[in-house]
Amino acid sequence: KKGTEFNNLGRDYLKDNTELSVINYDVKITTDYPFYADTNYGDIDVLAFDTQTKVVYNIECKDTVMAKNIYQMYDEINKYLGLNEDKKENALVWKHFRRHEWLIHHKTDLAKFLKIEEVSDVKSIIITSQVLPVSYLRGNISPLPIMSYLALKQANGNIEELIKNKD
Repeated sequence: KKGTEFNNLGRDYLKDNTELSVINYDVKITTDYPFYADTNYGDIDVLAFDTQTKVVYNIECKDTVMAKNIYQMYDEINKYLGLNEDKKENALVWKHFRRHEWLIHHKTDLAKFLKIEEVSDVKSIIITSQVLPVSYLRGNISPLPIMSYLALKQANGNIEELIKNKD
């Protein structure tokens, strides 16, 4: 329930404060409608697109709790990134990165679903309800940017700015 509320908060913020076209519901990528995939890639919490640039934004919203001590920080980093190679496959960021890759390889299906002529690019980001220490890690540790809802608001909903500032 809390996750759905946070998804709606992110979706509503983008609808009310940006020029992006935002889909009003979670979009599933499964072995069934609307996207037919070889496996269940889960759902896109917020799917938005820029009608001018034809860039599609795949936004994962995570209702999080801020880590208060070193152990919680370690646990959070492991949960999101999978510190051990054998844990990476189930880590949250890599799960969302696989969805991102699927979308990159299925731009035609994405354009058809969005009822637009073409998709020029797909960009993905994870938005968290709290500022997480994992978002401060530099380098190529995370394949996707992880930013807080506060950062989204400070950027006035400019997702491009958030993604650019990740590096």
